[in-house]
Amino acid sequence: MRGLVLALATVLVCSACAGGGDADSSTAAEWDGTIATEGDTTTVVNLSGSVWGGDAILVEEASIGVLEGAEEYMLGTVSAIAYDDDRIIVADRQVPVVRIYDSGGTYERDLGGVGEGPGEYQQPASVAVANDGRILVRDDSGRRIVVYGRDGEYQESYPLTGGLQTGTPMQLGPDGTPYTIVIVETLENDPSRLWVLGMQAHGPDGPHGEPIVPPTQTINDGVIVARREGGTSMRNVPFWPTESWTLTPNLDVVSGVATEYRFQILRSNGSQVVVQHRTTPTPVQPGEADWYRRQATAQMRDMDPSWVWNGPEIPATKPAFGQLMSSRSGEVWVLRAGAGERLTPCNEAAETNDEFASQPCWLETSSFDVFGSDGRYLGAVEVPAGMSRYPVPYIDGDTVIGRVEDADGTIYVKRFRRIRRSDS
Repeated sequence: MRGLVLALATVLVCSACAGGGDADSSTAAEWDGTIATEGDTTTVVNLSGSVWGGDAILVEEASIGVLEGAEEYMLGTVSAIAYDDDRIIVADRQVPVVRIYDSGGTYERDLGGVGEGPGEYQQPASVAVANDGRILVRDDSGRRIVVYGRDGEYQESYPLTGGLQTGTPMQLGPDGTPYTIVIVETLENDPSRLWVLGMQAHGPDGPHGEPIVPPTQTINDGVIVARREGGTSMRNVPFWPTESWTLTPNLDVVSGVATEYRFQILRSNGSQVVVQHRTTPTPVQPGEADWYRRQATAQMRDMDPSWVWNGPEIPATKPAFGQLMSSRSGEVWVLRAGAGERLTPCNEAAETNDEFASQPCWLETSSFDVFGSDGRYLGAVEVPAGMSRYPVPYIDGDTVIGRVEDADGTIYVKRFRRIRRSDS
């Protein structure tokens, strides 16, 4: 989860995806592994093959976004995406606005408006749709969750604690209660992190109950820190294995540390599933490591111009996995880093953070591994070119909706359907 909070927009590109799909394939290996239960813990070791028996792709079914045209189709900083079978809901923090489109991508209406009054928001950062059709918008700057009916009319608002601004999405529990990330504890003397974070239930009277906090599994010593009077900047060393976690719609906690391909699903009833998956580490290329080190240095020098590297060296291999995500249908989607791709042309002489961002020299390819709620490896899903992990894609069964940026920099929100490759 910490990786989500600090995440920058990253393009996902499939690199030699394996597994995935939703039906049999004559050339694919069936799932092979072991499942053992002892007490409240079930351990699932995925040895080879996949439950789906083949790989899957995402086929585009609807697209929102234009380079030039009507204002309601020109997207800026897309901060959240939600869906409820016949409506795609998009929050654009740049305008700011929350817009509703039909399932085919045709604009219907704006939701609420900008301001501080009832039904208004200042910075829409997350959107979720309850089973009864209510639409909930987390307004980070306004420090509240604004609730609208299915008809789009304002109903009520829930006060938020603090002013944490984050890309971590809200999660709705089985009864429609929104859970959103909060700072549980500030760590003044911990060199590896600034806070303990958790997911807190909110209602009309604000936060209630105890926050859901993942287990602290490791101390992340792979950080670099820059300080100046009145401020601190901290980021992970590039390619350092970190802890990731997410909350499922059943309020289970999925968490793991990427030193190995292993994560756990902590059930709300106290039981757990430990998931292991065999993989081959992806090497970090020398030129790739050098470029990312210089980019990280430029970011730190925005805080302290005299800053020098004060963390460990960049690892020789990439983490076993990256971001953990949960789908509404109960699957666990795992972002995997692939081989780095050298881009040309690029700005070899970049020194500032803006120069590194405007013309990068390296692109990190990625893919998704998908696991069932029982821990078995279902397969891999090829990711469309230009799809981003920010905001976190909406995933429910065969439906995936995400932000996509093309080669010209035009931003889209696209709805995809997952199908087996052999059917494409």
